[in-house]
Amino acid sequence: MSAILLGDAFWSPQDPSKSVPQFILEDEIPLLHLYHQQFKTGASMVRTPTRQSSAAYLKPLGLLDRIEAVHNIAVQSAKHTQEQGDFDCLVAAVMAPPSPDFEGRTEAALEHELAEPVIYMIDKGADIMILEGFSDWDQFETALKVLKSVNQVPLPTSAFFRPKQADLETIQRLFVFGEALELEAVGLELTLSDAAKLRRADLPSDLAFGLQILGGGEPVELDRAVERLWELGPTLMLGGEGFSQASWDQLSSRLSQAQGSKDGQSMAAQ
Repeated sequence: MSAILLGDAFWSPQDPSKSVPQFILEDEIPLLHLYHQQFKTGASMVRTPTRQSSAAYLKPLGLLDRIEAVHNIAVQSAKHTQEQGDFDCLVAAVMAPPSPDFEGRTEAALEHELAEPVIYMIDKGADIMILEGFSDWDQFETALKVLKSVNQVPLPTSAFFRPKQADLETIQRLFVFGEALELEAVGLELTLSDAAKLRRADLPSDLAFGLQILGGGEPVELDRAVERLWELGPTLMLGGEGFSQASWDQLSSRLSQAQGSKDGQSMAAQ
């Protein structure tokens, strides 16, 4: 089995009184440090912290006129860190669900909210697009269609869906949709215990499959979870919302060790 591409951990400001857009705009140095930390810990991909940076989120903060700057800085800082450190990694621009008041807006306004940040991030040199945080299928489908319409490069796209439960019908629907839109990969956002319940046979095709590990869920023994995840063989794994940096570092380290062990056994067999 090929190595699992291990990405970064989900990040949010340590200061609960400060929004992510404010963090990005106030001082670029902490953002550079954030990216550098993820690259140094072995992440093969880092995500821009742009989950809540659309116009509808920025307006109540008085930052609507800074929407382009927010997304430019988010990508440029990651690219600068990548290039200065000569890291062999990817910079992923995050496209997230619309703000909670999306139901009060027209379809055209919703599509504009979703598309505008994506255009800025593509223009600034993002290597890949990632959709995440979607638990409503209609929003998920709309976002992917919007992205496809503005992604003229086109950048590879991975789309993560957060289901209420990871049943076979949802997985089948996700794969069919991903293949129809020619996505690079599809994925699920699940707790570690739920992710460990999946089996390779549950995946309906060879389309690349990813996981974001969320916080919460049932208690699960780490070594057993790593064994299950290794058998599942996801192409990409990320630390998701609510899953602490420390927990992600521990899990990704165990997965890397498992990869090293498998590689050693393969060489011995030869």
